[in-house]
Amino acid sequence: MHLSLRTVALAASATLLQAWGPGTHIYIGNQLKEVGTNKAELMYGGIAPDFNLLVWTSTSDPLFQATHYQAMRPWEVAVTPQERALAWGFASHNEAWGADHTAHIASLTLSDTSRGYVIQKAEALQQVMWGQLDAAGMGGFKSLITVDNCHFILEYGIDLMARRLDPNLGAKLVEAASHRSSSMGSLMARAYAPGDPTAGAQLAYLESLWRTFMIRYGDILKRPEKQALPMVADFLVDLAIQMGIIPNPAPEQRPGLIQIIELGLTDAIAICAPDYPGEIGATIQSLRTSPLSGMEL
Repeated sequence: MHLSLRTVALAASATLLQAWGPGTHIYIGNQLKEVGTNKAELMYGGIAPDFNLLVWTSTSDPLFQATHYQAMRPWEVAVTPQERALAWGFASHNEAWGADHTAHIASLTLSDTSRGYVIQKAEALQQVMWGQLDAAGMGGFKSLITVDNCHFILEYGIDLMARRLDPNLGAKLVEAASHRSSSMGSLMARAYAPGDPTAGAQLAYLESLWRTFMIRYGDILKRPEKQALPMVADFLVDLAIQMGIIPNPAPEQRPGLIQIIELGLTDAIAICAPDYPGEIGATIQSLRTSPLSGMEL
């Protein structure tokens, strides 16, 4: 159990790079704008900024800063209708004024509007998990369940609930990732590595790899919640391995690791269920009067 808990802590240490999860961004993008045949591009654009998770694990890293605070760059270089839809969705994600702003910077519905919704709820999740460790006689491991560790789990728990708002959410995520325009890699290269073919190729590769993770994740979200819970936990283990946060666990360690993450997901759902629809709804309303409103496709 000691090794499993330590692995959970490491797996969750990339939390600060992500605010709303991919499923929630798909839900937001689907509510924001109708663009006909380019809807898959718009929704995929909304989850694409987090491809930086595959290589960097700090908000101070340059790719996170670029994708989350210089989010208009793809829009500035987009040429085709497909690229413009991708770039529009990409811009909706950002942390400066986009969807992630309400998650990480300033909640729109909680009594404390000076901090993000996910930031505050992760603190509550930490307290619940600490109580569970104490009750199990494992209080010595509480230091491993940090607020940062809880962010990562909480975001994916909210994704499972977002599917309650839209039962077809998983299918939409698969559709978006499977059918996004093949020019996405080129768009990232032109936006964030102009004149540098090597860096551009690396960005295109990372985006393509992120796309494969999102197809798998969307397939998980298509399943009933009870079945999806352990599969999401298993997915988070593999994502952490890909990110280099943890080594590949031994076969005998993996089930315990999945079980603990699943427990955190269940706790996150209980904590956020009463008020997450209001926060997501307020986020959507805020985006409708954001700079996105002037970006005509």
